[in-house]
Amino acid sequence: MGLDTNSRYLHGIQPDKRIQAELSDAEKAFDGLRISVTFRNIGTFITSDSKKIWGQGATSKRMEGATLTINGDACASEELIKAFGTENQSTSFDWHKTYGKGFDVLHLKTPLPELDKPILFLRGNHSTDDQAVTLYLKHLGMETDIVEEPRIGLDLDSPKQLATMIDAQSTQVPWTIRQKTRRLAYRDVDALHSQVTGVAPILLYLYMRYKEASDTSQMAKEIEILNSPLLYRVKEHLRLVVKENETLDELLVQEVDELIADCMLLSKLGTGDKPAFAAGPAFGLADCYLFPIVERLAEHKKQKGEEVSTSMKGYLDDVRPMIELLRGQKED
Repeated sequence: MGLDTNSRYLHGIQPDKRIQAELSDAEKAFDGLRISVTFRNIGTFITSDSKKIWGQGATSKRMEGATLTINGDACASEELIKAFGTENQSTSFDWHKTYGKGFDVLHLKTPLPELDKPILFLRGNHSTDDQAVTLYLKHLGMETDIVEEPRIGLDLDSPKQLATMIDAQSTQVPWTIRQKTRRLAYRDVDALHSQVTGVAPILLYLYMRYKEASDTSQMAKEIEILNSPLLYRVKEHLRLVVKENETLDELLVQEVDELIADCMLLSKLGTGDKPAFAAGPAFGLADCYLFPIVERLAEHKKQKGEEVSTSMKGYLDDVRPMIELLRGQKED
């Protein structure tokens, strides 16, 4: 749709008000969720802190001469709004005459530029990974926009539902696509909007970028815990136990008990009666990862009327005050 077409015609997509009985299976898939995709050729740019602007739509056309953005200025905002009105009402619109000199207005009414926040896309589906990253972000004091798991009425752990997945042409979706579950993702606010997926990579990325240097021996232990094959197996097993009310694998529970006992033994060396954390004398990213797993294990055992091991109870008692402090912080 070019400028000439846009200036002479109105366009839009009418809402589909048909009743459910008139829709095909493909049209009813995913609760009728629609995805709108827009492609734009961007010619105007701002710095990552939203303070400077340059390019086609700005007064300075080159980055070397970037000027300060204008925010909440009534006169400048009115001038830009008039230009919008000229474009919308004219059937012979001259872009260069109206917009050519450029505008440095970023926010029409906001006095100061709004700061961008990182975005955390939650995995959902009863995973402890969401808690791990959320807790660590709060520990770092970082404000983050949270995107919840989309409600599409599809259980990615259900073989029955996955076997019946079809696309818009009523063609069965290949198994290699069906078996992929939603992954936890973190999108940063740097110039390239760097994105990291997976709980361990995200936690390590946040540590390397935002945490001040700490004891190297503790960091080594934290990396070891984050990459533990045992903890990966048990948290995925727990997710299904919670969803399907399955029986806990006691061999896995016993291995976790031994891991926690070893961690506590090393943490308490030379610290007296101080709390024992997962990787050393200080609360860290390993605790954000490990605590939700152990907490869920303990809750499930209590619901079944089973005893919680001494090592598991000891770890929870030591770390819970810090976790509750983080959970009590105001959500973004």
